[in-house]
Amino acid sequence: MLQLSHKLEGKHVLLVGCGEVGYTRVLKLLPTKCKLTIVSPEIHPKLATLVDNEKYEVGQIYKYLARPFKEDDLVMYGNNQAQSIEDLEKPCGFHMVFTCLPDLELSRNIYQMTKLKLGTGTLCNVADQPPLCDFYFGANLRLGDEKYGLSIMISSEGMSPRFTALFKKELMKTYGEWPVKECVEKLNDVREQVRKISEEYVSAFDDDRAQLIKFRMEWLKALTDKFGTQCYRLDVKKVIALFQSMIKSKEVNLDKIPEETLIDDETQNLGQLSIA
Repeated sequence: MLQLSHKLEGKHVLLVGCGEVGYTRVLKLLPTKCKLTIVSPEIHPKLATLVDNEKYEVGQIYKYLARPFKEDDLVMYGNNQAQSIEDLEKPCGFHMVFTCLPDLELSRNIYQMTKLKLGTGTLCNVADQPPLCDFYFGANLRLGDEKYGLSIMISSEGMSPRFTALFKKELMKTYGEWPVKECVEKLNDVREQVRKISEEYVSAFDDDRAQLIKFRMEWLKALTDKFGTQCYRLDVKKVIALFQSMIKSKEVNLDKIPEETLIDDETQNLGQLSIA
């Protein structure tokens, strides 16, 4: 199994059936900012406020068809066949198809029709039928905030969803209060500034951009390894000043650099947090 973070923003996604299981799918899909279409005679009552076919907003259900599934539903937005380069810039069919139905035969037919009408590369997930799933849902844990944080997926590859949920709770107990946002935000800030500043020193690498990029990546790795989970204590200005002095000599070893010289003064008295 290859675990990936899948970008769904602006892409069409189809969900057939929206009872209790379908409801859990919706909760995972809406935060991705996808255009979610639901086909189901009934919709979970907790989703009623998210359905407004007259005025769609990101974070809402894009379209709800209160009826049984029809085969032509699969191609309501196109058949995933781009006719020009311009077509690649806009969704022209369903990117993913989900079924959450008690009728296994119907679910299997939807899976097969999806592959025939939209192409074998269109991803499908049939609830509670691992052989008919191109991917599995895991227990998703987000540490930090929406912009700066870590996304962690725990998966048993469809074998025990309940265990993955329990394991997620254990991780949350251990890391839930960790300043992940501050770590990621500061490291991202350092990375962006290092990338920009390093371009001014390409001549020091005999105009060899490959060597410049290699140095930059090794230096950032050394910095992250040095502070590890304590990166929230970094003073970005001090770190950038150090990088500017070290790139001139092409030095990437930070072992002899005292940590206290790179720490934000406001965190000096906090000490180091430890993971129990």
